[in-house]
Amino acid sequence: MFCPKCRFEYRPEISFCPDCNERLVAELSDDDTSTGKMEYIELETVFETTDHSTIILAKAILDEAGIHNVMPHDMRGSYHGRPFINPLGANQFLYLQVRKEEAPQAKDLLKDLLSP
Repeated sequence: MFCPKCRFEYRPEISFCPDCNERLVAELSDDDTSTGKMEYIELETVFETTDHSTIILAKAILDEAGIHNVMPHDMRGSYHGRPFINPLGANQFLYLQVRKEEAPQAKDLLKDLLSP
């Protein structure tokens, strides 16, 4: 199954893309992949931690608010049926990035997680 918007592939039992909120399709049509145009999106890091459970919580908060977010190096494995493993090692920083225009709202939502 594929998301027609982000083109991410999912297991057959998944019916909606959790990032785009789009219904998945069995195959991508030529229209879905032939545009050839790429949009440059300026991202801003809004959250950093070495704690795996905290990064998952932060991602869930942003997902619930409808703020599209990414964890570089595809460290979001637990959202796609795989165990969450930090490929950089336990003491490396994990971080979330959002579109620059959504960064103030994202930081506000995550401010309680950032406080000691």
